Amino acid sequence: MISSRQIFTVIGLPMTVAVVYLMSISTVERSSRIYPNAQQYRYDFNDSRSTFTINIPSYKSILSQIPVAEPVFNTKGIGSMGFTDSSRSTFHLKYNDSDINVGEFFSVVIESRDKNGRHRVLGGDFWYATIKIGYCSEAGKILDFQNGTYEVVFFAACPGNVKLTIILVHTVETVHFYKHTVWSMEERKLWNATYKVGNKEEYGLCRIHNVGIWKDKCEFPHPKAMGGSLMLCDPPRTLPCSSLYGLRSKGETQEILANAYTSFLTDHEDLFRRKINFGYLTNGTDTFTIQRAGEESMNVHKTLMNYIKRPECTPDTPEPINDGFWYRNTWHSFACRSRSWSRKQIRTCINNKRLIFLGDSTTRQWCEKLLLHLDVDVPEDLSRKGYDIVTDFLNLTFQFHPYVLGNGIEKVSEGKFEVDVLDSLATDNCHYVIMISPWAHYEVWTKEAYLSRLEHIKAGIISFRQKCPDTKFVIKSPHPRRHSSKSLQTFIIARLTSDVLLYEIRNLMHDTFKGMGIHFIDIWDMNLAYDSPNTIHMPLEVAIQELFMYFSHICPDITNQ
Repeated sequence: MISSRQIFTVIGLPMTVAVVYLMSISTVERSSRIYPNAQQYRYDFNDSRSTFTINIPSYKSILSQIPVAEPVFNTKGIGSMGFTDSSRSTFHLKYNDSDINVGEFFSVVIESRDKNGRHRVLGGDFWYATIKIGYCSEAGKILDFQNGTYEVVFFAACPGNVKLTIILVHTVETVHFYKHTVWSMEERKLWNATYKVGNKEEYGLCRIHNVGIWKDKCEFPHPKAMGGSLMLCDPPRTLPCSSLYGLRSKGETQEILANAYTSFLTDHEDLFRRKINFGYLTNGTDTFTIQRAGEESMNVHKTLMNYIKRPECTPDTPEPINDGFWYRNTWHSFACRSRSWSRKQIRTCINNKRLIFLGDSTTRQWCEKLLLHLDVDVPEDLSRKGYDIVTDFLNLTFQFHPYVLGNGIEKVSEGKFEVDVLDSLATDNCHYVIMISPWAHYEVWTKEAYLSRLEHIKAGIISFRQKCPDTKFVIKSPHPRRHSSKSLQTFIIARLTSDVLLYEIRNLMHDTFKGMGIHFIDIWDMNLAYDSPNTIHMPLEVAIQELFMYFSHICPDITNQ
């Protein structure tokens, strides 16, 4: 069934030195156990044939080699097909008759089935697949054959007993509902507006508007940052629109949204059942062993990193077939040559640079962890929406964007759009490194409105580069923020957002800025792989490792020293 197989072996040498040796490189034939049978595809996991190097191919190159697989209908006449059911779907090692050795790619095959055990005939389900081996953990890349069969590609980075976890995040029907129905719906988020003149306050409701007509609303456009989208607010009873003081997205607006959407979401109740949302697959072998090849005493994961061929951290780095792995609290990236950074090395990197961070609270978390790592005292009264920190070795600016989601009132004077920040920067000294990451508050925007935001950020970058052409720009991707269906079952309006939309936002960010010489730091699989439930603010250790990737991009010359 298997014509050949790519195997990496670590050969033990004296003084615990290891050489990674490529034994064979191959055409891989689909096993007849995989549904449907007789499908063949080819992928090369090492295109250089080097005996001393492991190459990590790009995810895109592997996807391009997957053939279109015809669905198989095994009924005649009357039949039924249900949603993918996590309690009936199955999984197995693709080559479960052979050992898995350190330094080897291996795959897990998922066969999606409905509640009656019938094999699904289309792809598109949204999965999370991770492995944990002692202190090692990683996320697998999904190959979708569009016929109900999926392959998850992992890299055997550490030896030991493997715990495999596969989660059906959403079935394809729920994915389609989010991408084609929910994402195009306006007014999935409302803000309470406070208008204020002196001690007098009046109130109204606001929403982001992109398509359609309106009447008698306070208009707050920003064409340079939002294009044709704008914030529309109910006018105050007596005060002028210009007296808008602040916006708040939580509180009574939640009840208003729940009342408005309960009927609509209840009509789609079947899409949010537990077994088709964040359902754990249990029908398969979820424990197996990765064999150590080489001397028992050697540090296997560090040895492997010496022989994995990684590109320099440059703009437009291709997405690899595997993003890397965690060992304890250190991320080992396969995307490029990122590494850990000492305080001294960071200070060398940022010398004579002004660091600008534009984004949300996950971006602010970067700034906070960086200041902590550099042992910089932070004033207690520092604004949560924007600040400047200047010391003898650090010049850092953080700025939150407008229209945030949260419990507190956001003063309209606090948030600033990226284009406005860029326009305000002096150009007589262009030693800027500008990181931009608008994502955590944009699930509730329509796709058209968010894409317009990205396009205007892109235009702002192009304009700024005409004045400061050597400025380095960095885009940080979203990461998963949900790990269970509890909120879907408990809060009706939680169904108006999804990690599916965050993943699509990730793709829009990548596609918008590719080819522009911008450093795209993709942290999706890195966060998914960390041995902790996904949440909006991941642990300190994750933020620090993300920062190390950032410095590996902006100072590759120091990385190579």
